[in-house]
Amino acid sequence: IECDDPKTAYRALRTELNLDTDTRIILCLGSGFHTKGVDISIAAFADLHKIQRDIALVVVGKDNPDKYREQARSLGVAEKVFFPGARNPVGNLLHGADVLLHPARKELAGNVILEAMLCACPVLASAHCGYAHYIEDYQLGALIGADAKSADVARQLQVLLSIDKRDWVIQASKLCETNIFSRAEHALAV
Repeated sequence: IECDDPKTAYRALRTELNLDTDTRIILCLGSGFHTKGVDISIAAFADLHKIQRDIALVVVGKDNPDKYREQARSLGVAEKVFFPGARNPVGNLLHGADVLLHPARKELAGNVILEAMLCACPVLASAHCGYAHYIEDYQLGALIGADAKSADVARQLQVLLSIDKRDWVIQASKLCETNIFSRAEHALAV
């Protein structure tokens, strides 16, 4: 995943958003905010923000953010929720984030899950996403259960944010040693 320099990307994202350098960024990435569960993300973020203040939620994608901005405002976290619009490529974003939050309502595959993992960005995603099993296979995050409440998701985020970034880099290097994108070749060989 293209990124000039992960450390620079990490600092640059915080500078762009006018955040302290030690702010932990939770990233939501994808267009179609309802399908991607942005409302779920904002509710979980608001729960987490009650106990952890050094965080921000960054929602990147193509959609109208108005009702989600209103949700953030009504939950008292509007100043910590950002909607910078669609971005491409996403490598700098993934290297700039501390965790990818992907509580999608429907996701056949979820390439963003693999992209984040390759960037050593832990993932918290709905268990029913097509590629969610890779999160557990490579120990690069956690899965959101079907009956999870926003407080449950907030607790999962808190755990992921407490793990040292170097641990995620080690796990990502194991993923990079595999040829995870050769799924079609493996299926044809069977």
